[in-house]
Amino acid sequence: MTRQPITALCFFLGSTLPQVLADTPGSVDPACVEKINNVALAAWNKAAETENDIEVVCHQQTVTRNPTQKGKEPVDDQSEWKISWSATKKRRIVEREYKNKNNNRHGLHVANNTYKFLVGQLANVDSPNNFELTSASKYELAEDFFKYDPTEESAYSEILNASHQVYFIPLQALLKDADWKLKTARFTDQSTSSDRNVRLEWQCINGAEAWKKTGALAWVELGPDTSWLVSRCGIRIPNEGKVDQKIDYQPYKDGLFPKTVTRNFEVGSSSTSVESFRFDTPQPFARSEAEFYLPFYGISESVVGVTGTNYWVRAGAIGLALLGVAISIYLYRQSNKSPGLKTSR
Repeated sequence: MTRQPITALCFFLGSTLPQVLADTPGSVDPACVEKINNVALAAWNKAAETENDIEVVCHQQTVTRNPTQKGKEPVDDQSEWKISWSATKKRRIVEREYKNKNNNRHGLHVANNTYKFLVGQLANVDSPNNFELTSASKYELAEDFFKYDPTEESAYSEILNASHQVYFIPLQALLKDADWKLKTARFTDQSTSSDRNVRLEWQCINGAEAWKKTGALAWVELGPDTSWLVSRCGIRIPNEGKVDQKIDYQPYKDGLFPKTVTRNFEVGSSSTSVESFRFDTPQPFARSEAEFYLPFYGISESVVGVTGTNYWVRAGAIGLALLGVAISIYLYRQSNKSPGLKTSR
């Protein structure tokens, strides 16, 4: 499934969602329709907007076990992510440092409004100029900014957007996509209160992608305790595997932001793994402009075919211009100073 940019998902489905639900046979509670339409959609849009300009550190741990290899210790991978993202300024850095004893790689995926690149750095080397360029490309279209690297950046996107997605599928896309048929929309308890958790379930009726195959089941639970953001969700692919996800939240601005995201994977009977992501307190986007351009890492912009002035030349030109103005003002003032009139006696 092609991953979409955060901003492209912030559309309102109020006029279409009731029809989508009403036309779906099965256990669909009209009260759930109203709750999703009137409350949940706005919460998802608000969460997506909050994530548009943000900086946050995320600590990841993945433990993988293979039942077929008895007696073998599980594989434990750990890494730290530093994420800086601004959709409004079209800048992002996904910086990943591996914490394993045998792996001290340090990689930075960087994108600005003209090009993107990947540089690597050894985590235990203090020199500021030990970056090596792995790849770089200039955009052909402006929307290429939102085309994520299929590994590191896509993983970051999925986790950062977890509050309004089922794994990497946006909830709004599930409601819109005709290939996903809503089977269930119900409250999870029998009380008459309007503030109850809701469970939604979809079945894929047409698809051949990794997590979108005919017969696949996607589900989500959400409610007032998490401000109508995802609390639990999952996807099941018949005869292949499943993933279940749980999210705990922390306050951020006037809403919520994920504190921990825990995923349990089962791939057939061959292996199981648990991924955990722990977020520090997020901060507003504040990373310096220079860090989003190749010269900051000691690499010429010519590698991406940028022949115009780069950031440092632009900054230098501005500085020289300001200096020139200051000198001109100084000389003008000096030239207009009068020595004073002297009277002869």
